[in-house]
Amino acid sequence: MSELLEKAGVVTRIGLENIDRPTMNSEFLEVVCCEGSAFRIRVYHDREQTLLERQLLNKGLPGKKRDDITAALSEHRRRFIIGPLHTQEVQNLSHRFPALSPSMRLLKRWFQAHLLSREVSEELAKLMTIRTFVATSPPPNSVMSGFLRTLHFISLWDWRAEPAIIGTVDRNTSETFDAIRRSDPAMNRHAMVIPTEYDPTGTTFTEFGPRKVVAARVTALARSAVGASFKVSFLQPSHPLDVCLTYSVQNMLISSTKDYDFVIHVDPKYTLPGIRSKGSKFRNLQKTGIAPQDIAKLGLNIPHTFVDELKVSPYSIAQLSPTLLNVDADQNRVFAEILLSFSQMEI
Repeated sequence: MSELLEKAGVVTRIGLENIDRPTMNSEFLEVVCCEGSAFRIRVYHDREQTLLERQLLNKGLPGKKRDDITAALSEHRRRFIIGPLHTQEVQNLSHRFPALSPSMRLLKRWFQAHLLSREVSEELAKLMTIRTFVATSPPPNSVMSGFLRTLHFISLWDWRAEPAIIGTVDRNTSETFDAIRRSDPAMNRHAMVIPTEYDPTGTTFTEFGPRKVVAARVTALARSAVGASFKVSFLQPSHPLDVCLTYSVQNMLISSTKDYDFVIHVDPKYTLPGIRSKGSKFRNLQKTGIAPQDIAKLGLNIPHTFVDELKVSPYSIAQLSPTLLNVDADQNRVFAEILLSFSQMEI
């Protein structure tokens, strides 16, 4: 496959992942197109899920091995089963609702602006937006309406006591949610639960975040945004989101850093904005110029890597905020800030 792709004019290389997790997928084929976009090809076999499930039935399995297999099964379902179904559903709904896709991007930008993009996955942000378009009547007919209604939903959603159901799901959804809360009353794993037809449990995209403290922060930010940006009209009780925008949405994408002890500003040259094709300034004379060192940088994000290293450091760190990586489109520059909150550190 690699040879055939290279004959078509793309750059390929074989890579490894999850080297320390033998039960997970380890090999992939990285493909870099001439315009700079890149993706990875992995091998899927439907027998893998069956083998993992059979191993979990072994009662004599050591605890560490059981945890690794459980994580591998969860990753397999998320990447090869639930993930493709989620992507297909998003594509279908984007054709049905023209304002859905840009509303998703705006909500993801809102999470990023408030330093929550490492906790709230893109799939979870998309599900929140999808619920706004599917569960409300009439659905939003503009990007701003879809974004504002989603924030309004987040501000009112009591994720501790109820799931956010999308579409027609199984009758046992409530029982499943109650079982999740009984098995994890502290909500250390699944703070938010959003069941769908292809994911009845609603936990596939919330297993690694947001944590309970982050979920509470999301609710508080949404309430603040709704309360500061809109005046809710009570003229139509059946349509509680008949609102009036009072000031620019740009003010909603500004996050305060006063709650943090210090801020580390990273030099823009270390943020690796991505691979760019090198060539003439004239479009018809451009040639592909992807160097090997550019290929080696794929997937490398130095600020994020720095944060991940701090998380596993020997120091006692109570809370470590997500990393903000952003692009200033007006001045054409990339900047990053790592915001850390230490309540206890042992030196």
